[in-house]
Amino acid sequence: MYVFLDDNRIGQLYNASFLQQPLLPGLHHVKVSPMLGSSAEKTIRISAGERQFLHFEFPTGLTANAFYFGDTLKLRDEKTALEDLKELSSAKPIAAARQ
Repeated sequence: MYVFLDDNRIGQLYNASFLQQPLLPGLHHVKVSPMLGSSAEKTIRISAGERQFLHFEFPTGLTANAFYFGDTLKLRDEKTALEDLKELSSAKPIAAARQ
Protein backbone atom coordinates (compact mmCIF):
# COMPACT_ATOMS: atom_id res chain seq x y z
CA MET A 1 0.00 0.00 0.00
CA TYR A 2 1.43 3.35 -1.01
CA VAL A 3 1.01 6.26 1.42
CA PHE A 4 0.57 9.81 0.15
CA LEU A 5 0.63 13.03 2.14
CA ASP A 6 -0.59 16.19 0.44
CA ASP A 7 -0.24 14.43 -2.96
CA ASN A 8 3.38 13.38 -2.33
CA ARG A 9 4.23 9.69 -1.99
CA ILE A 10 5.94 9.36 1.39
CA GLY A 11 6.14 5.64 1.98
CA GLN A 12 4.72 2.19 1.68
CA LEU A 13 2.88 0.02 4.20
CA TYR A 14 3.31 -3.74 4.44
CA ASN A 15 1.43 -6.30 6.49
CA ALA A 16 1.58 -5.40 10.19
CA SER A 17 3.44 -2.12 9.66
CA PHE A 18 3.00 1.57 10.44
CA LEU A 19 4.44 4.80 9.05
CA GLN A 20 5.28 7.80 11.23
CA GLN A 21 5.40 11.29 9.71
CA PRO A 22 6.04 14.60 11.52
CA LEU A 23 3.77 17.40 10.24
CA LEU A 24 3.55 21.14 10.52
CA PRO A 25 0.28 22.48 11.96
CA GLY A 26 -2.56 22.85 9.47
CA LEU A 27 -4.67 20.80 7.07
CA HIS A 28 -3.17 17.70 5.46
CA HIS A 29 -4.57 15.18 3.00
CA VAL A 30 -3.64 11.53 3.64
CA LYS A 31 -4.23 8.74 1.13
CA VAL A 32 -3.46 5.02 1.33
CA SER A 33 -3.56 3.38 -2.08
CA PRO A 34 -3.28 -0.33 -2.87
CA MET A 35 -1.61 -1.28 -6.15
CA LEU A 36 -5.04 -2.26 -7.50
CA GLY A 37 -8.38 -1.01 -6.34
CA SER A 38 -9.81 1.87 -4.39
CA SER A 39 -7.86 4.27 -2.17
CA ALA A 40 -8.78 5.40 1.33
CA GLU A 41 -8.44 9.14 1.91
CA LYS A 42 -8.86 11.53 4.82
CA THR A 43 -8.17 15.22 5.43
CA ILE A 44 -6.92 15.98 8.91
CA ARG A 45 -6.15 19.18 10.83
CA ILE A 46 -3.07 19.08 13.06
CA SER A 47 -2.44 21.61 15.83
CA ALA A 48 1.00 22.45 17.25
CA GLY A 49 2.17 19.66 19.57
CA GLU A 50 -0.72 17.36 18.62
CA ARG A 51 -0.43 13.71 17.55
CA GLN A 52 -3.02 11.88 15.51
CA PHE A 53 -3.19 8.21 14.60
CA LEU A 54 -4.89 6.91 11.47
CA HIS A 55 -5.77 3.27 10.94
CA PHE A 56 -6.20 1.80 7.45
CA GLU A 57 -9.03 -0.73 7.52
CA PHE A 58 -10.23 -2.97 4.73
CA PRO A 59 -12.88 -5.68 4.49
CA THR A 60 -11.85 -9.17 5.53
CA GLY A 61 -13.65 -12.49 5.80
CA LEU A 62 -16.72 -12.94 3.62
CA THR A 63 -16.71 -9.28 2.55
CA ALA A 64 -13.04 -9.30 1.44
CA ASN A 65 -12.32 -8.34 -2.16
CA ALA A 66 -9.24 -7.97 -4.35
CA PHE A 67 -9.99 -4.31 -5.08
CA TYR A 68 -10.26 -3.15 -1.44
CA PHE A 69 -13.75 -1.72 -1.97
CA GLY A 70 -14.97 -0.55 1.41
CA ASP A 71 -11.54 0.41 2.79
CA THR A 72 -11.28 3.40 5.14
CA LEU A 73 -8.85 5.58 7.06
CA LYS A 74 -10.11 6.10 10.60
CA LEU A 75 -8.80 8.21 13.46
CA ARG A 76 -7.75 6.09 16.44
CA ASP A 77 -7.57 7.18 20.04
CA GLU A 78 -3.98 7.53 21.28
CA LYS A 79 -4.14 4.87 24.00
CA THR A 80 -5.45 2.15 21.66
CA ALA A 81 -3.09 3.17 18.85
CA LEU A 82 0.03 3.10 21.06
CA GLU A 83 -0.95 -0.32 22.38
CA ASP A 84 -1.46 -1.65 18.84
CA LEU A 85 1.85 -0.19 17.63
CA LYS A 86 3.75 -2.52 19.96
CA GLU A 87 2.92 -5.42 17.65
CA LEU A 88 3.70 -3.62 14.37
CA SER A 89 6.91 -2.91 12.45
CA SER A 90 7.96 0.59 11.47
CA ALA A 91 7.97 1.23 7.71
CA LYS A 92 10.64 3.65 6.52
CA PRO A 93 9.60 6.85 4.72
CA ILE A 94 10.86 6.90 1.11
CA ALA A 95 11.53 10.64 0.96
CA ALA A 96 11.24 13.77 3.04
CA ALA A 97 7.67 14.95 2.64
CA ARG A 98 6.71 18.57 2.30
CA GLN A 99 5.07 19.36 5.60
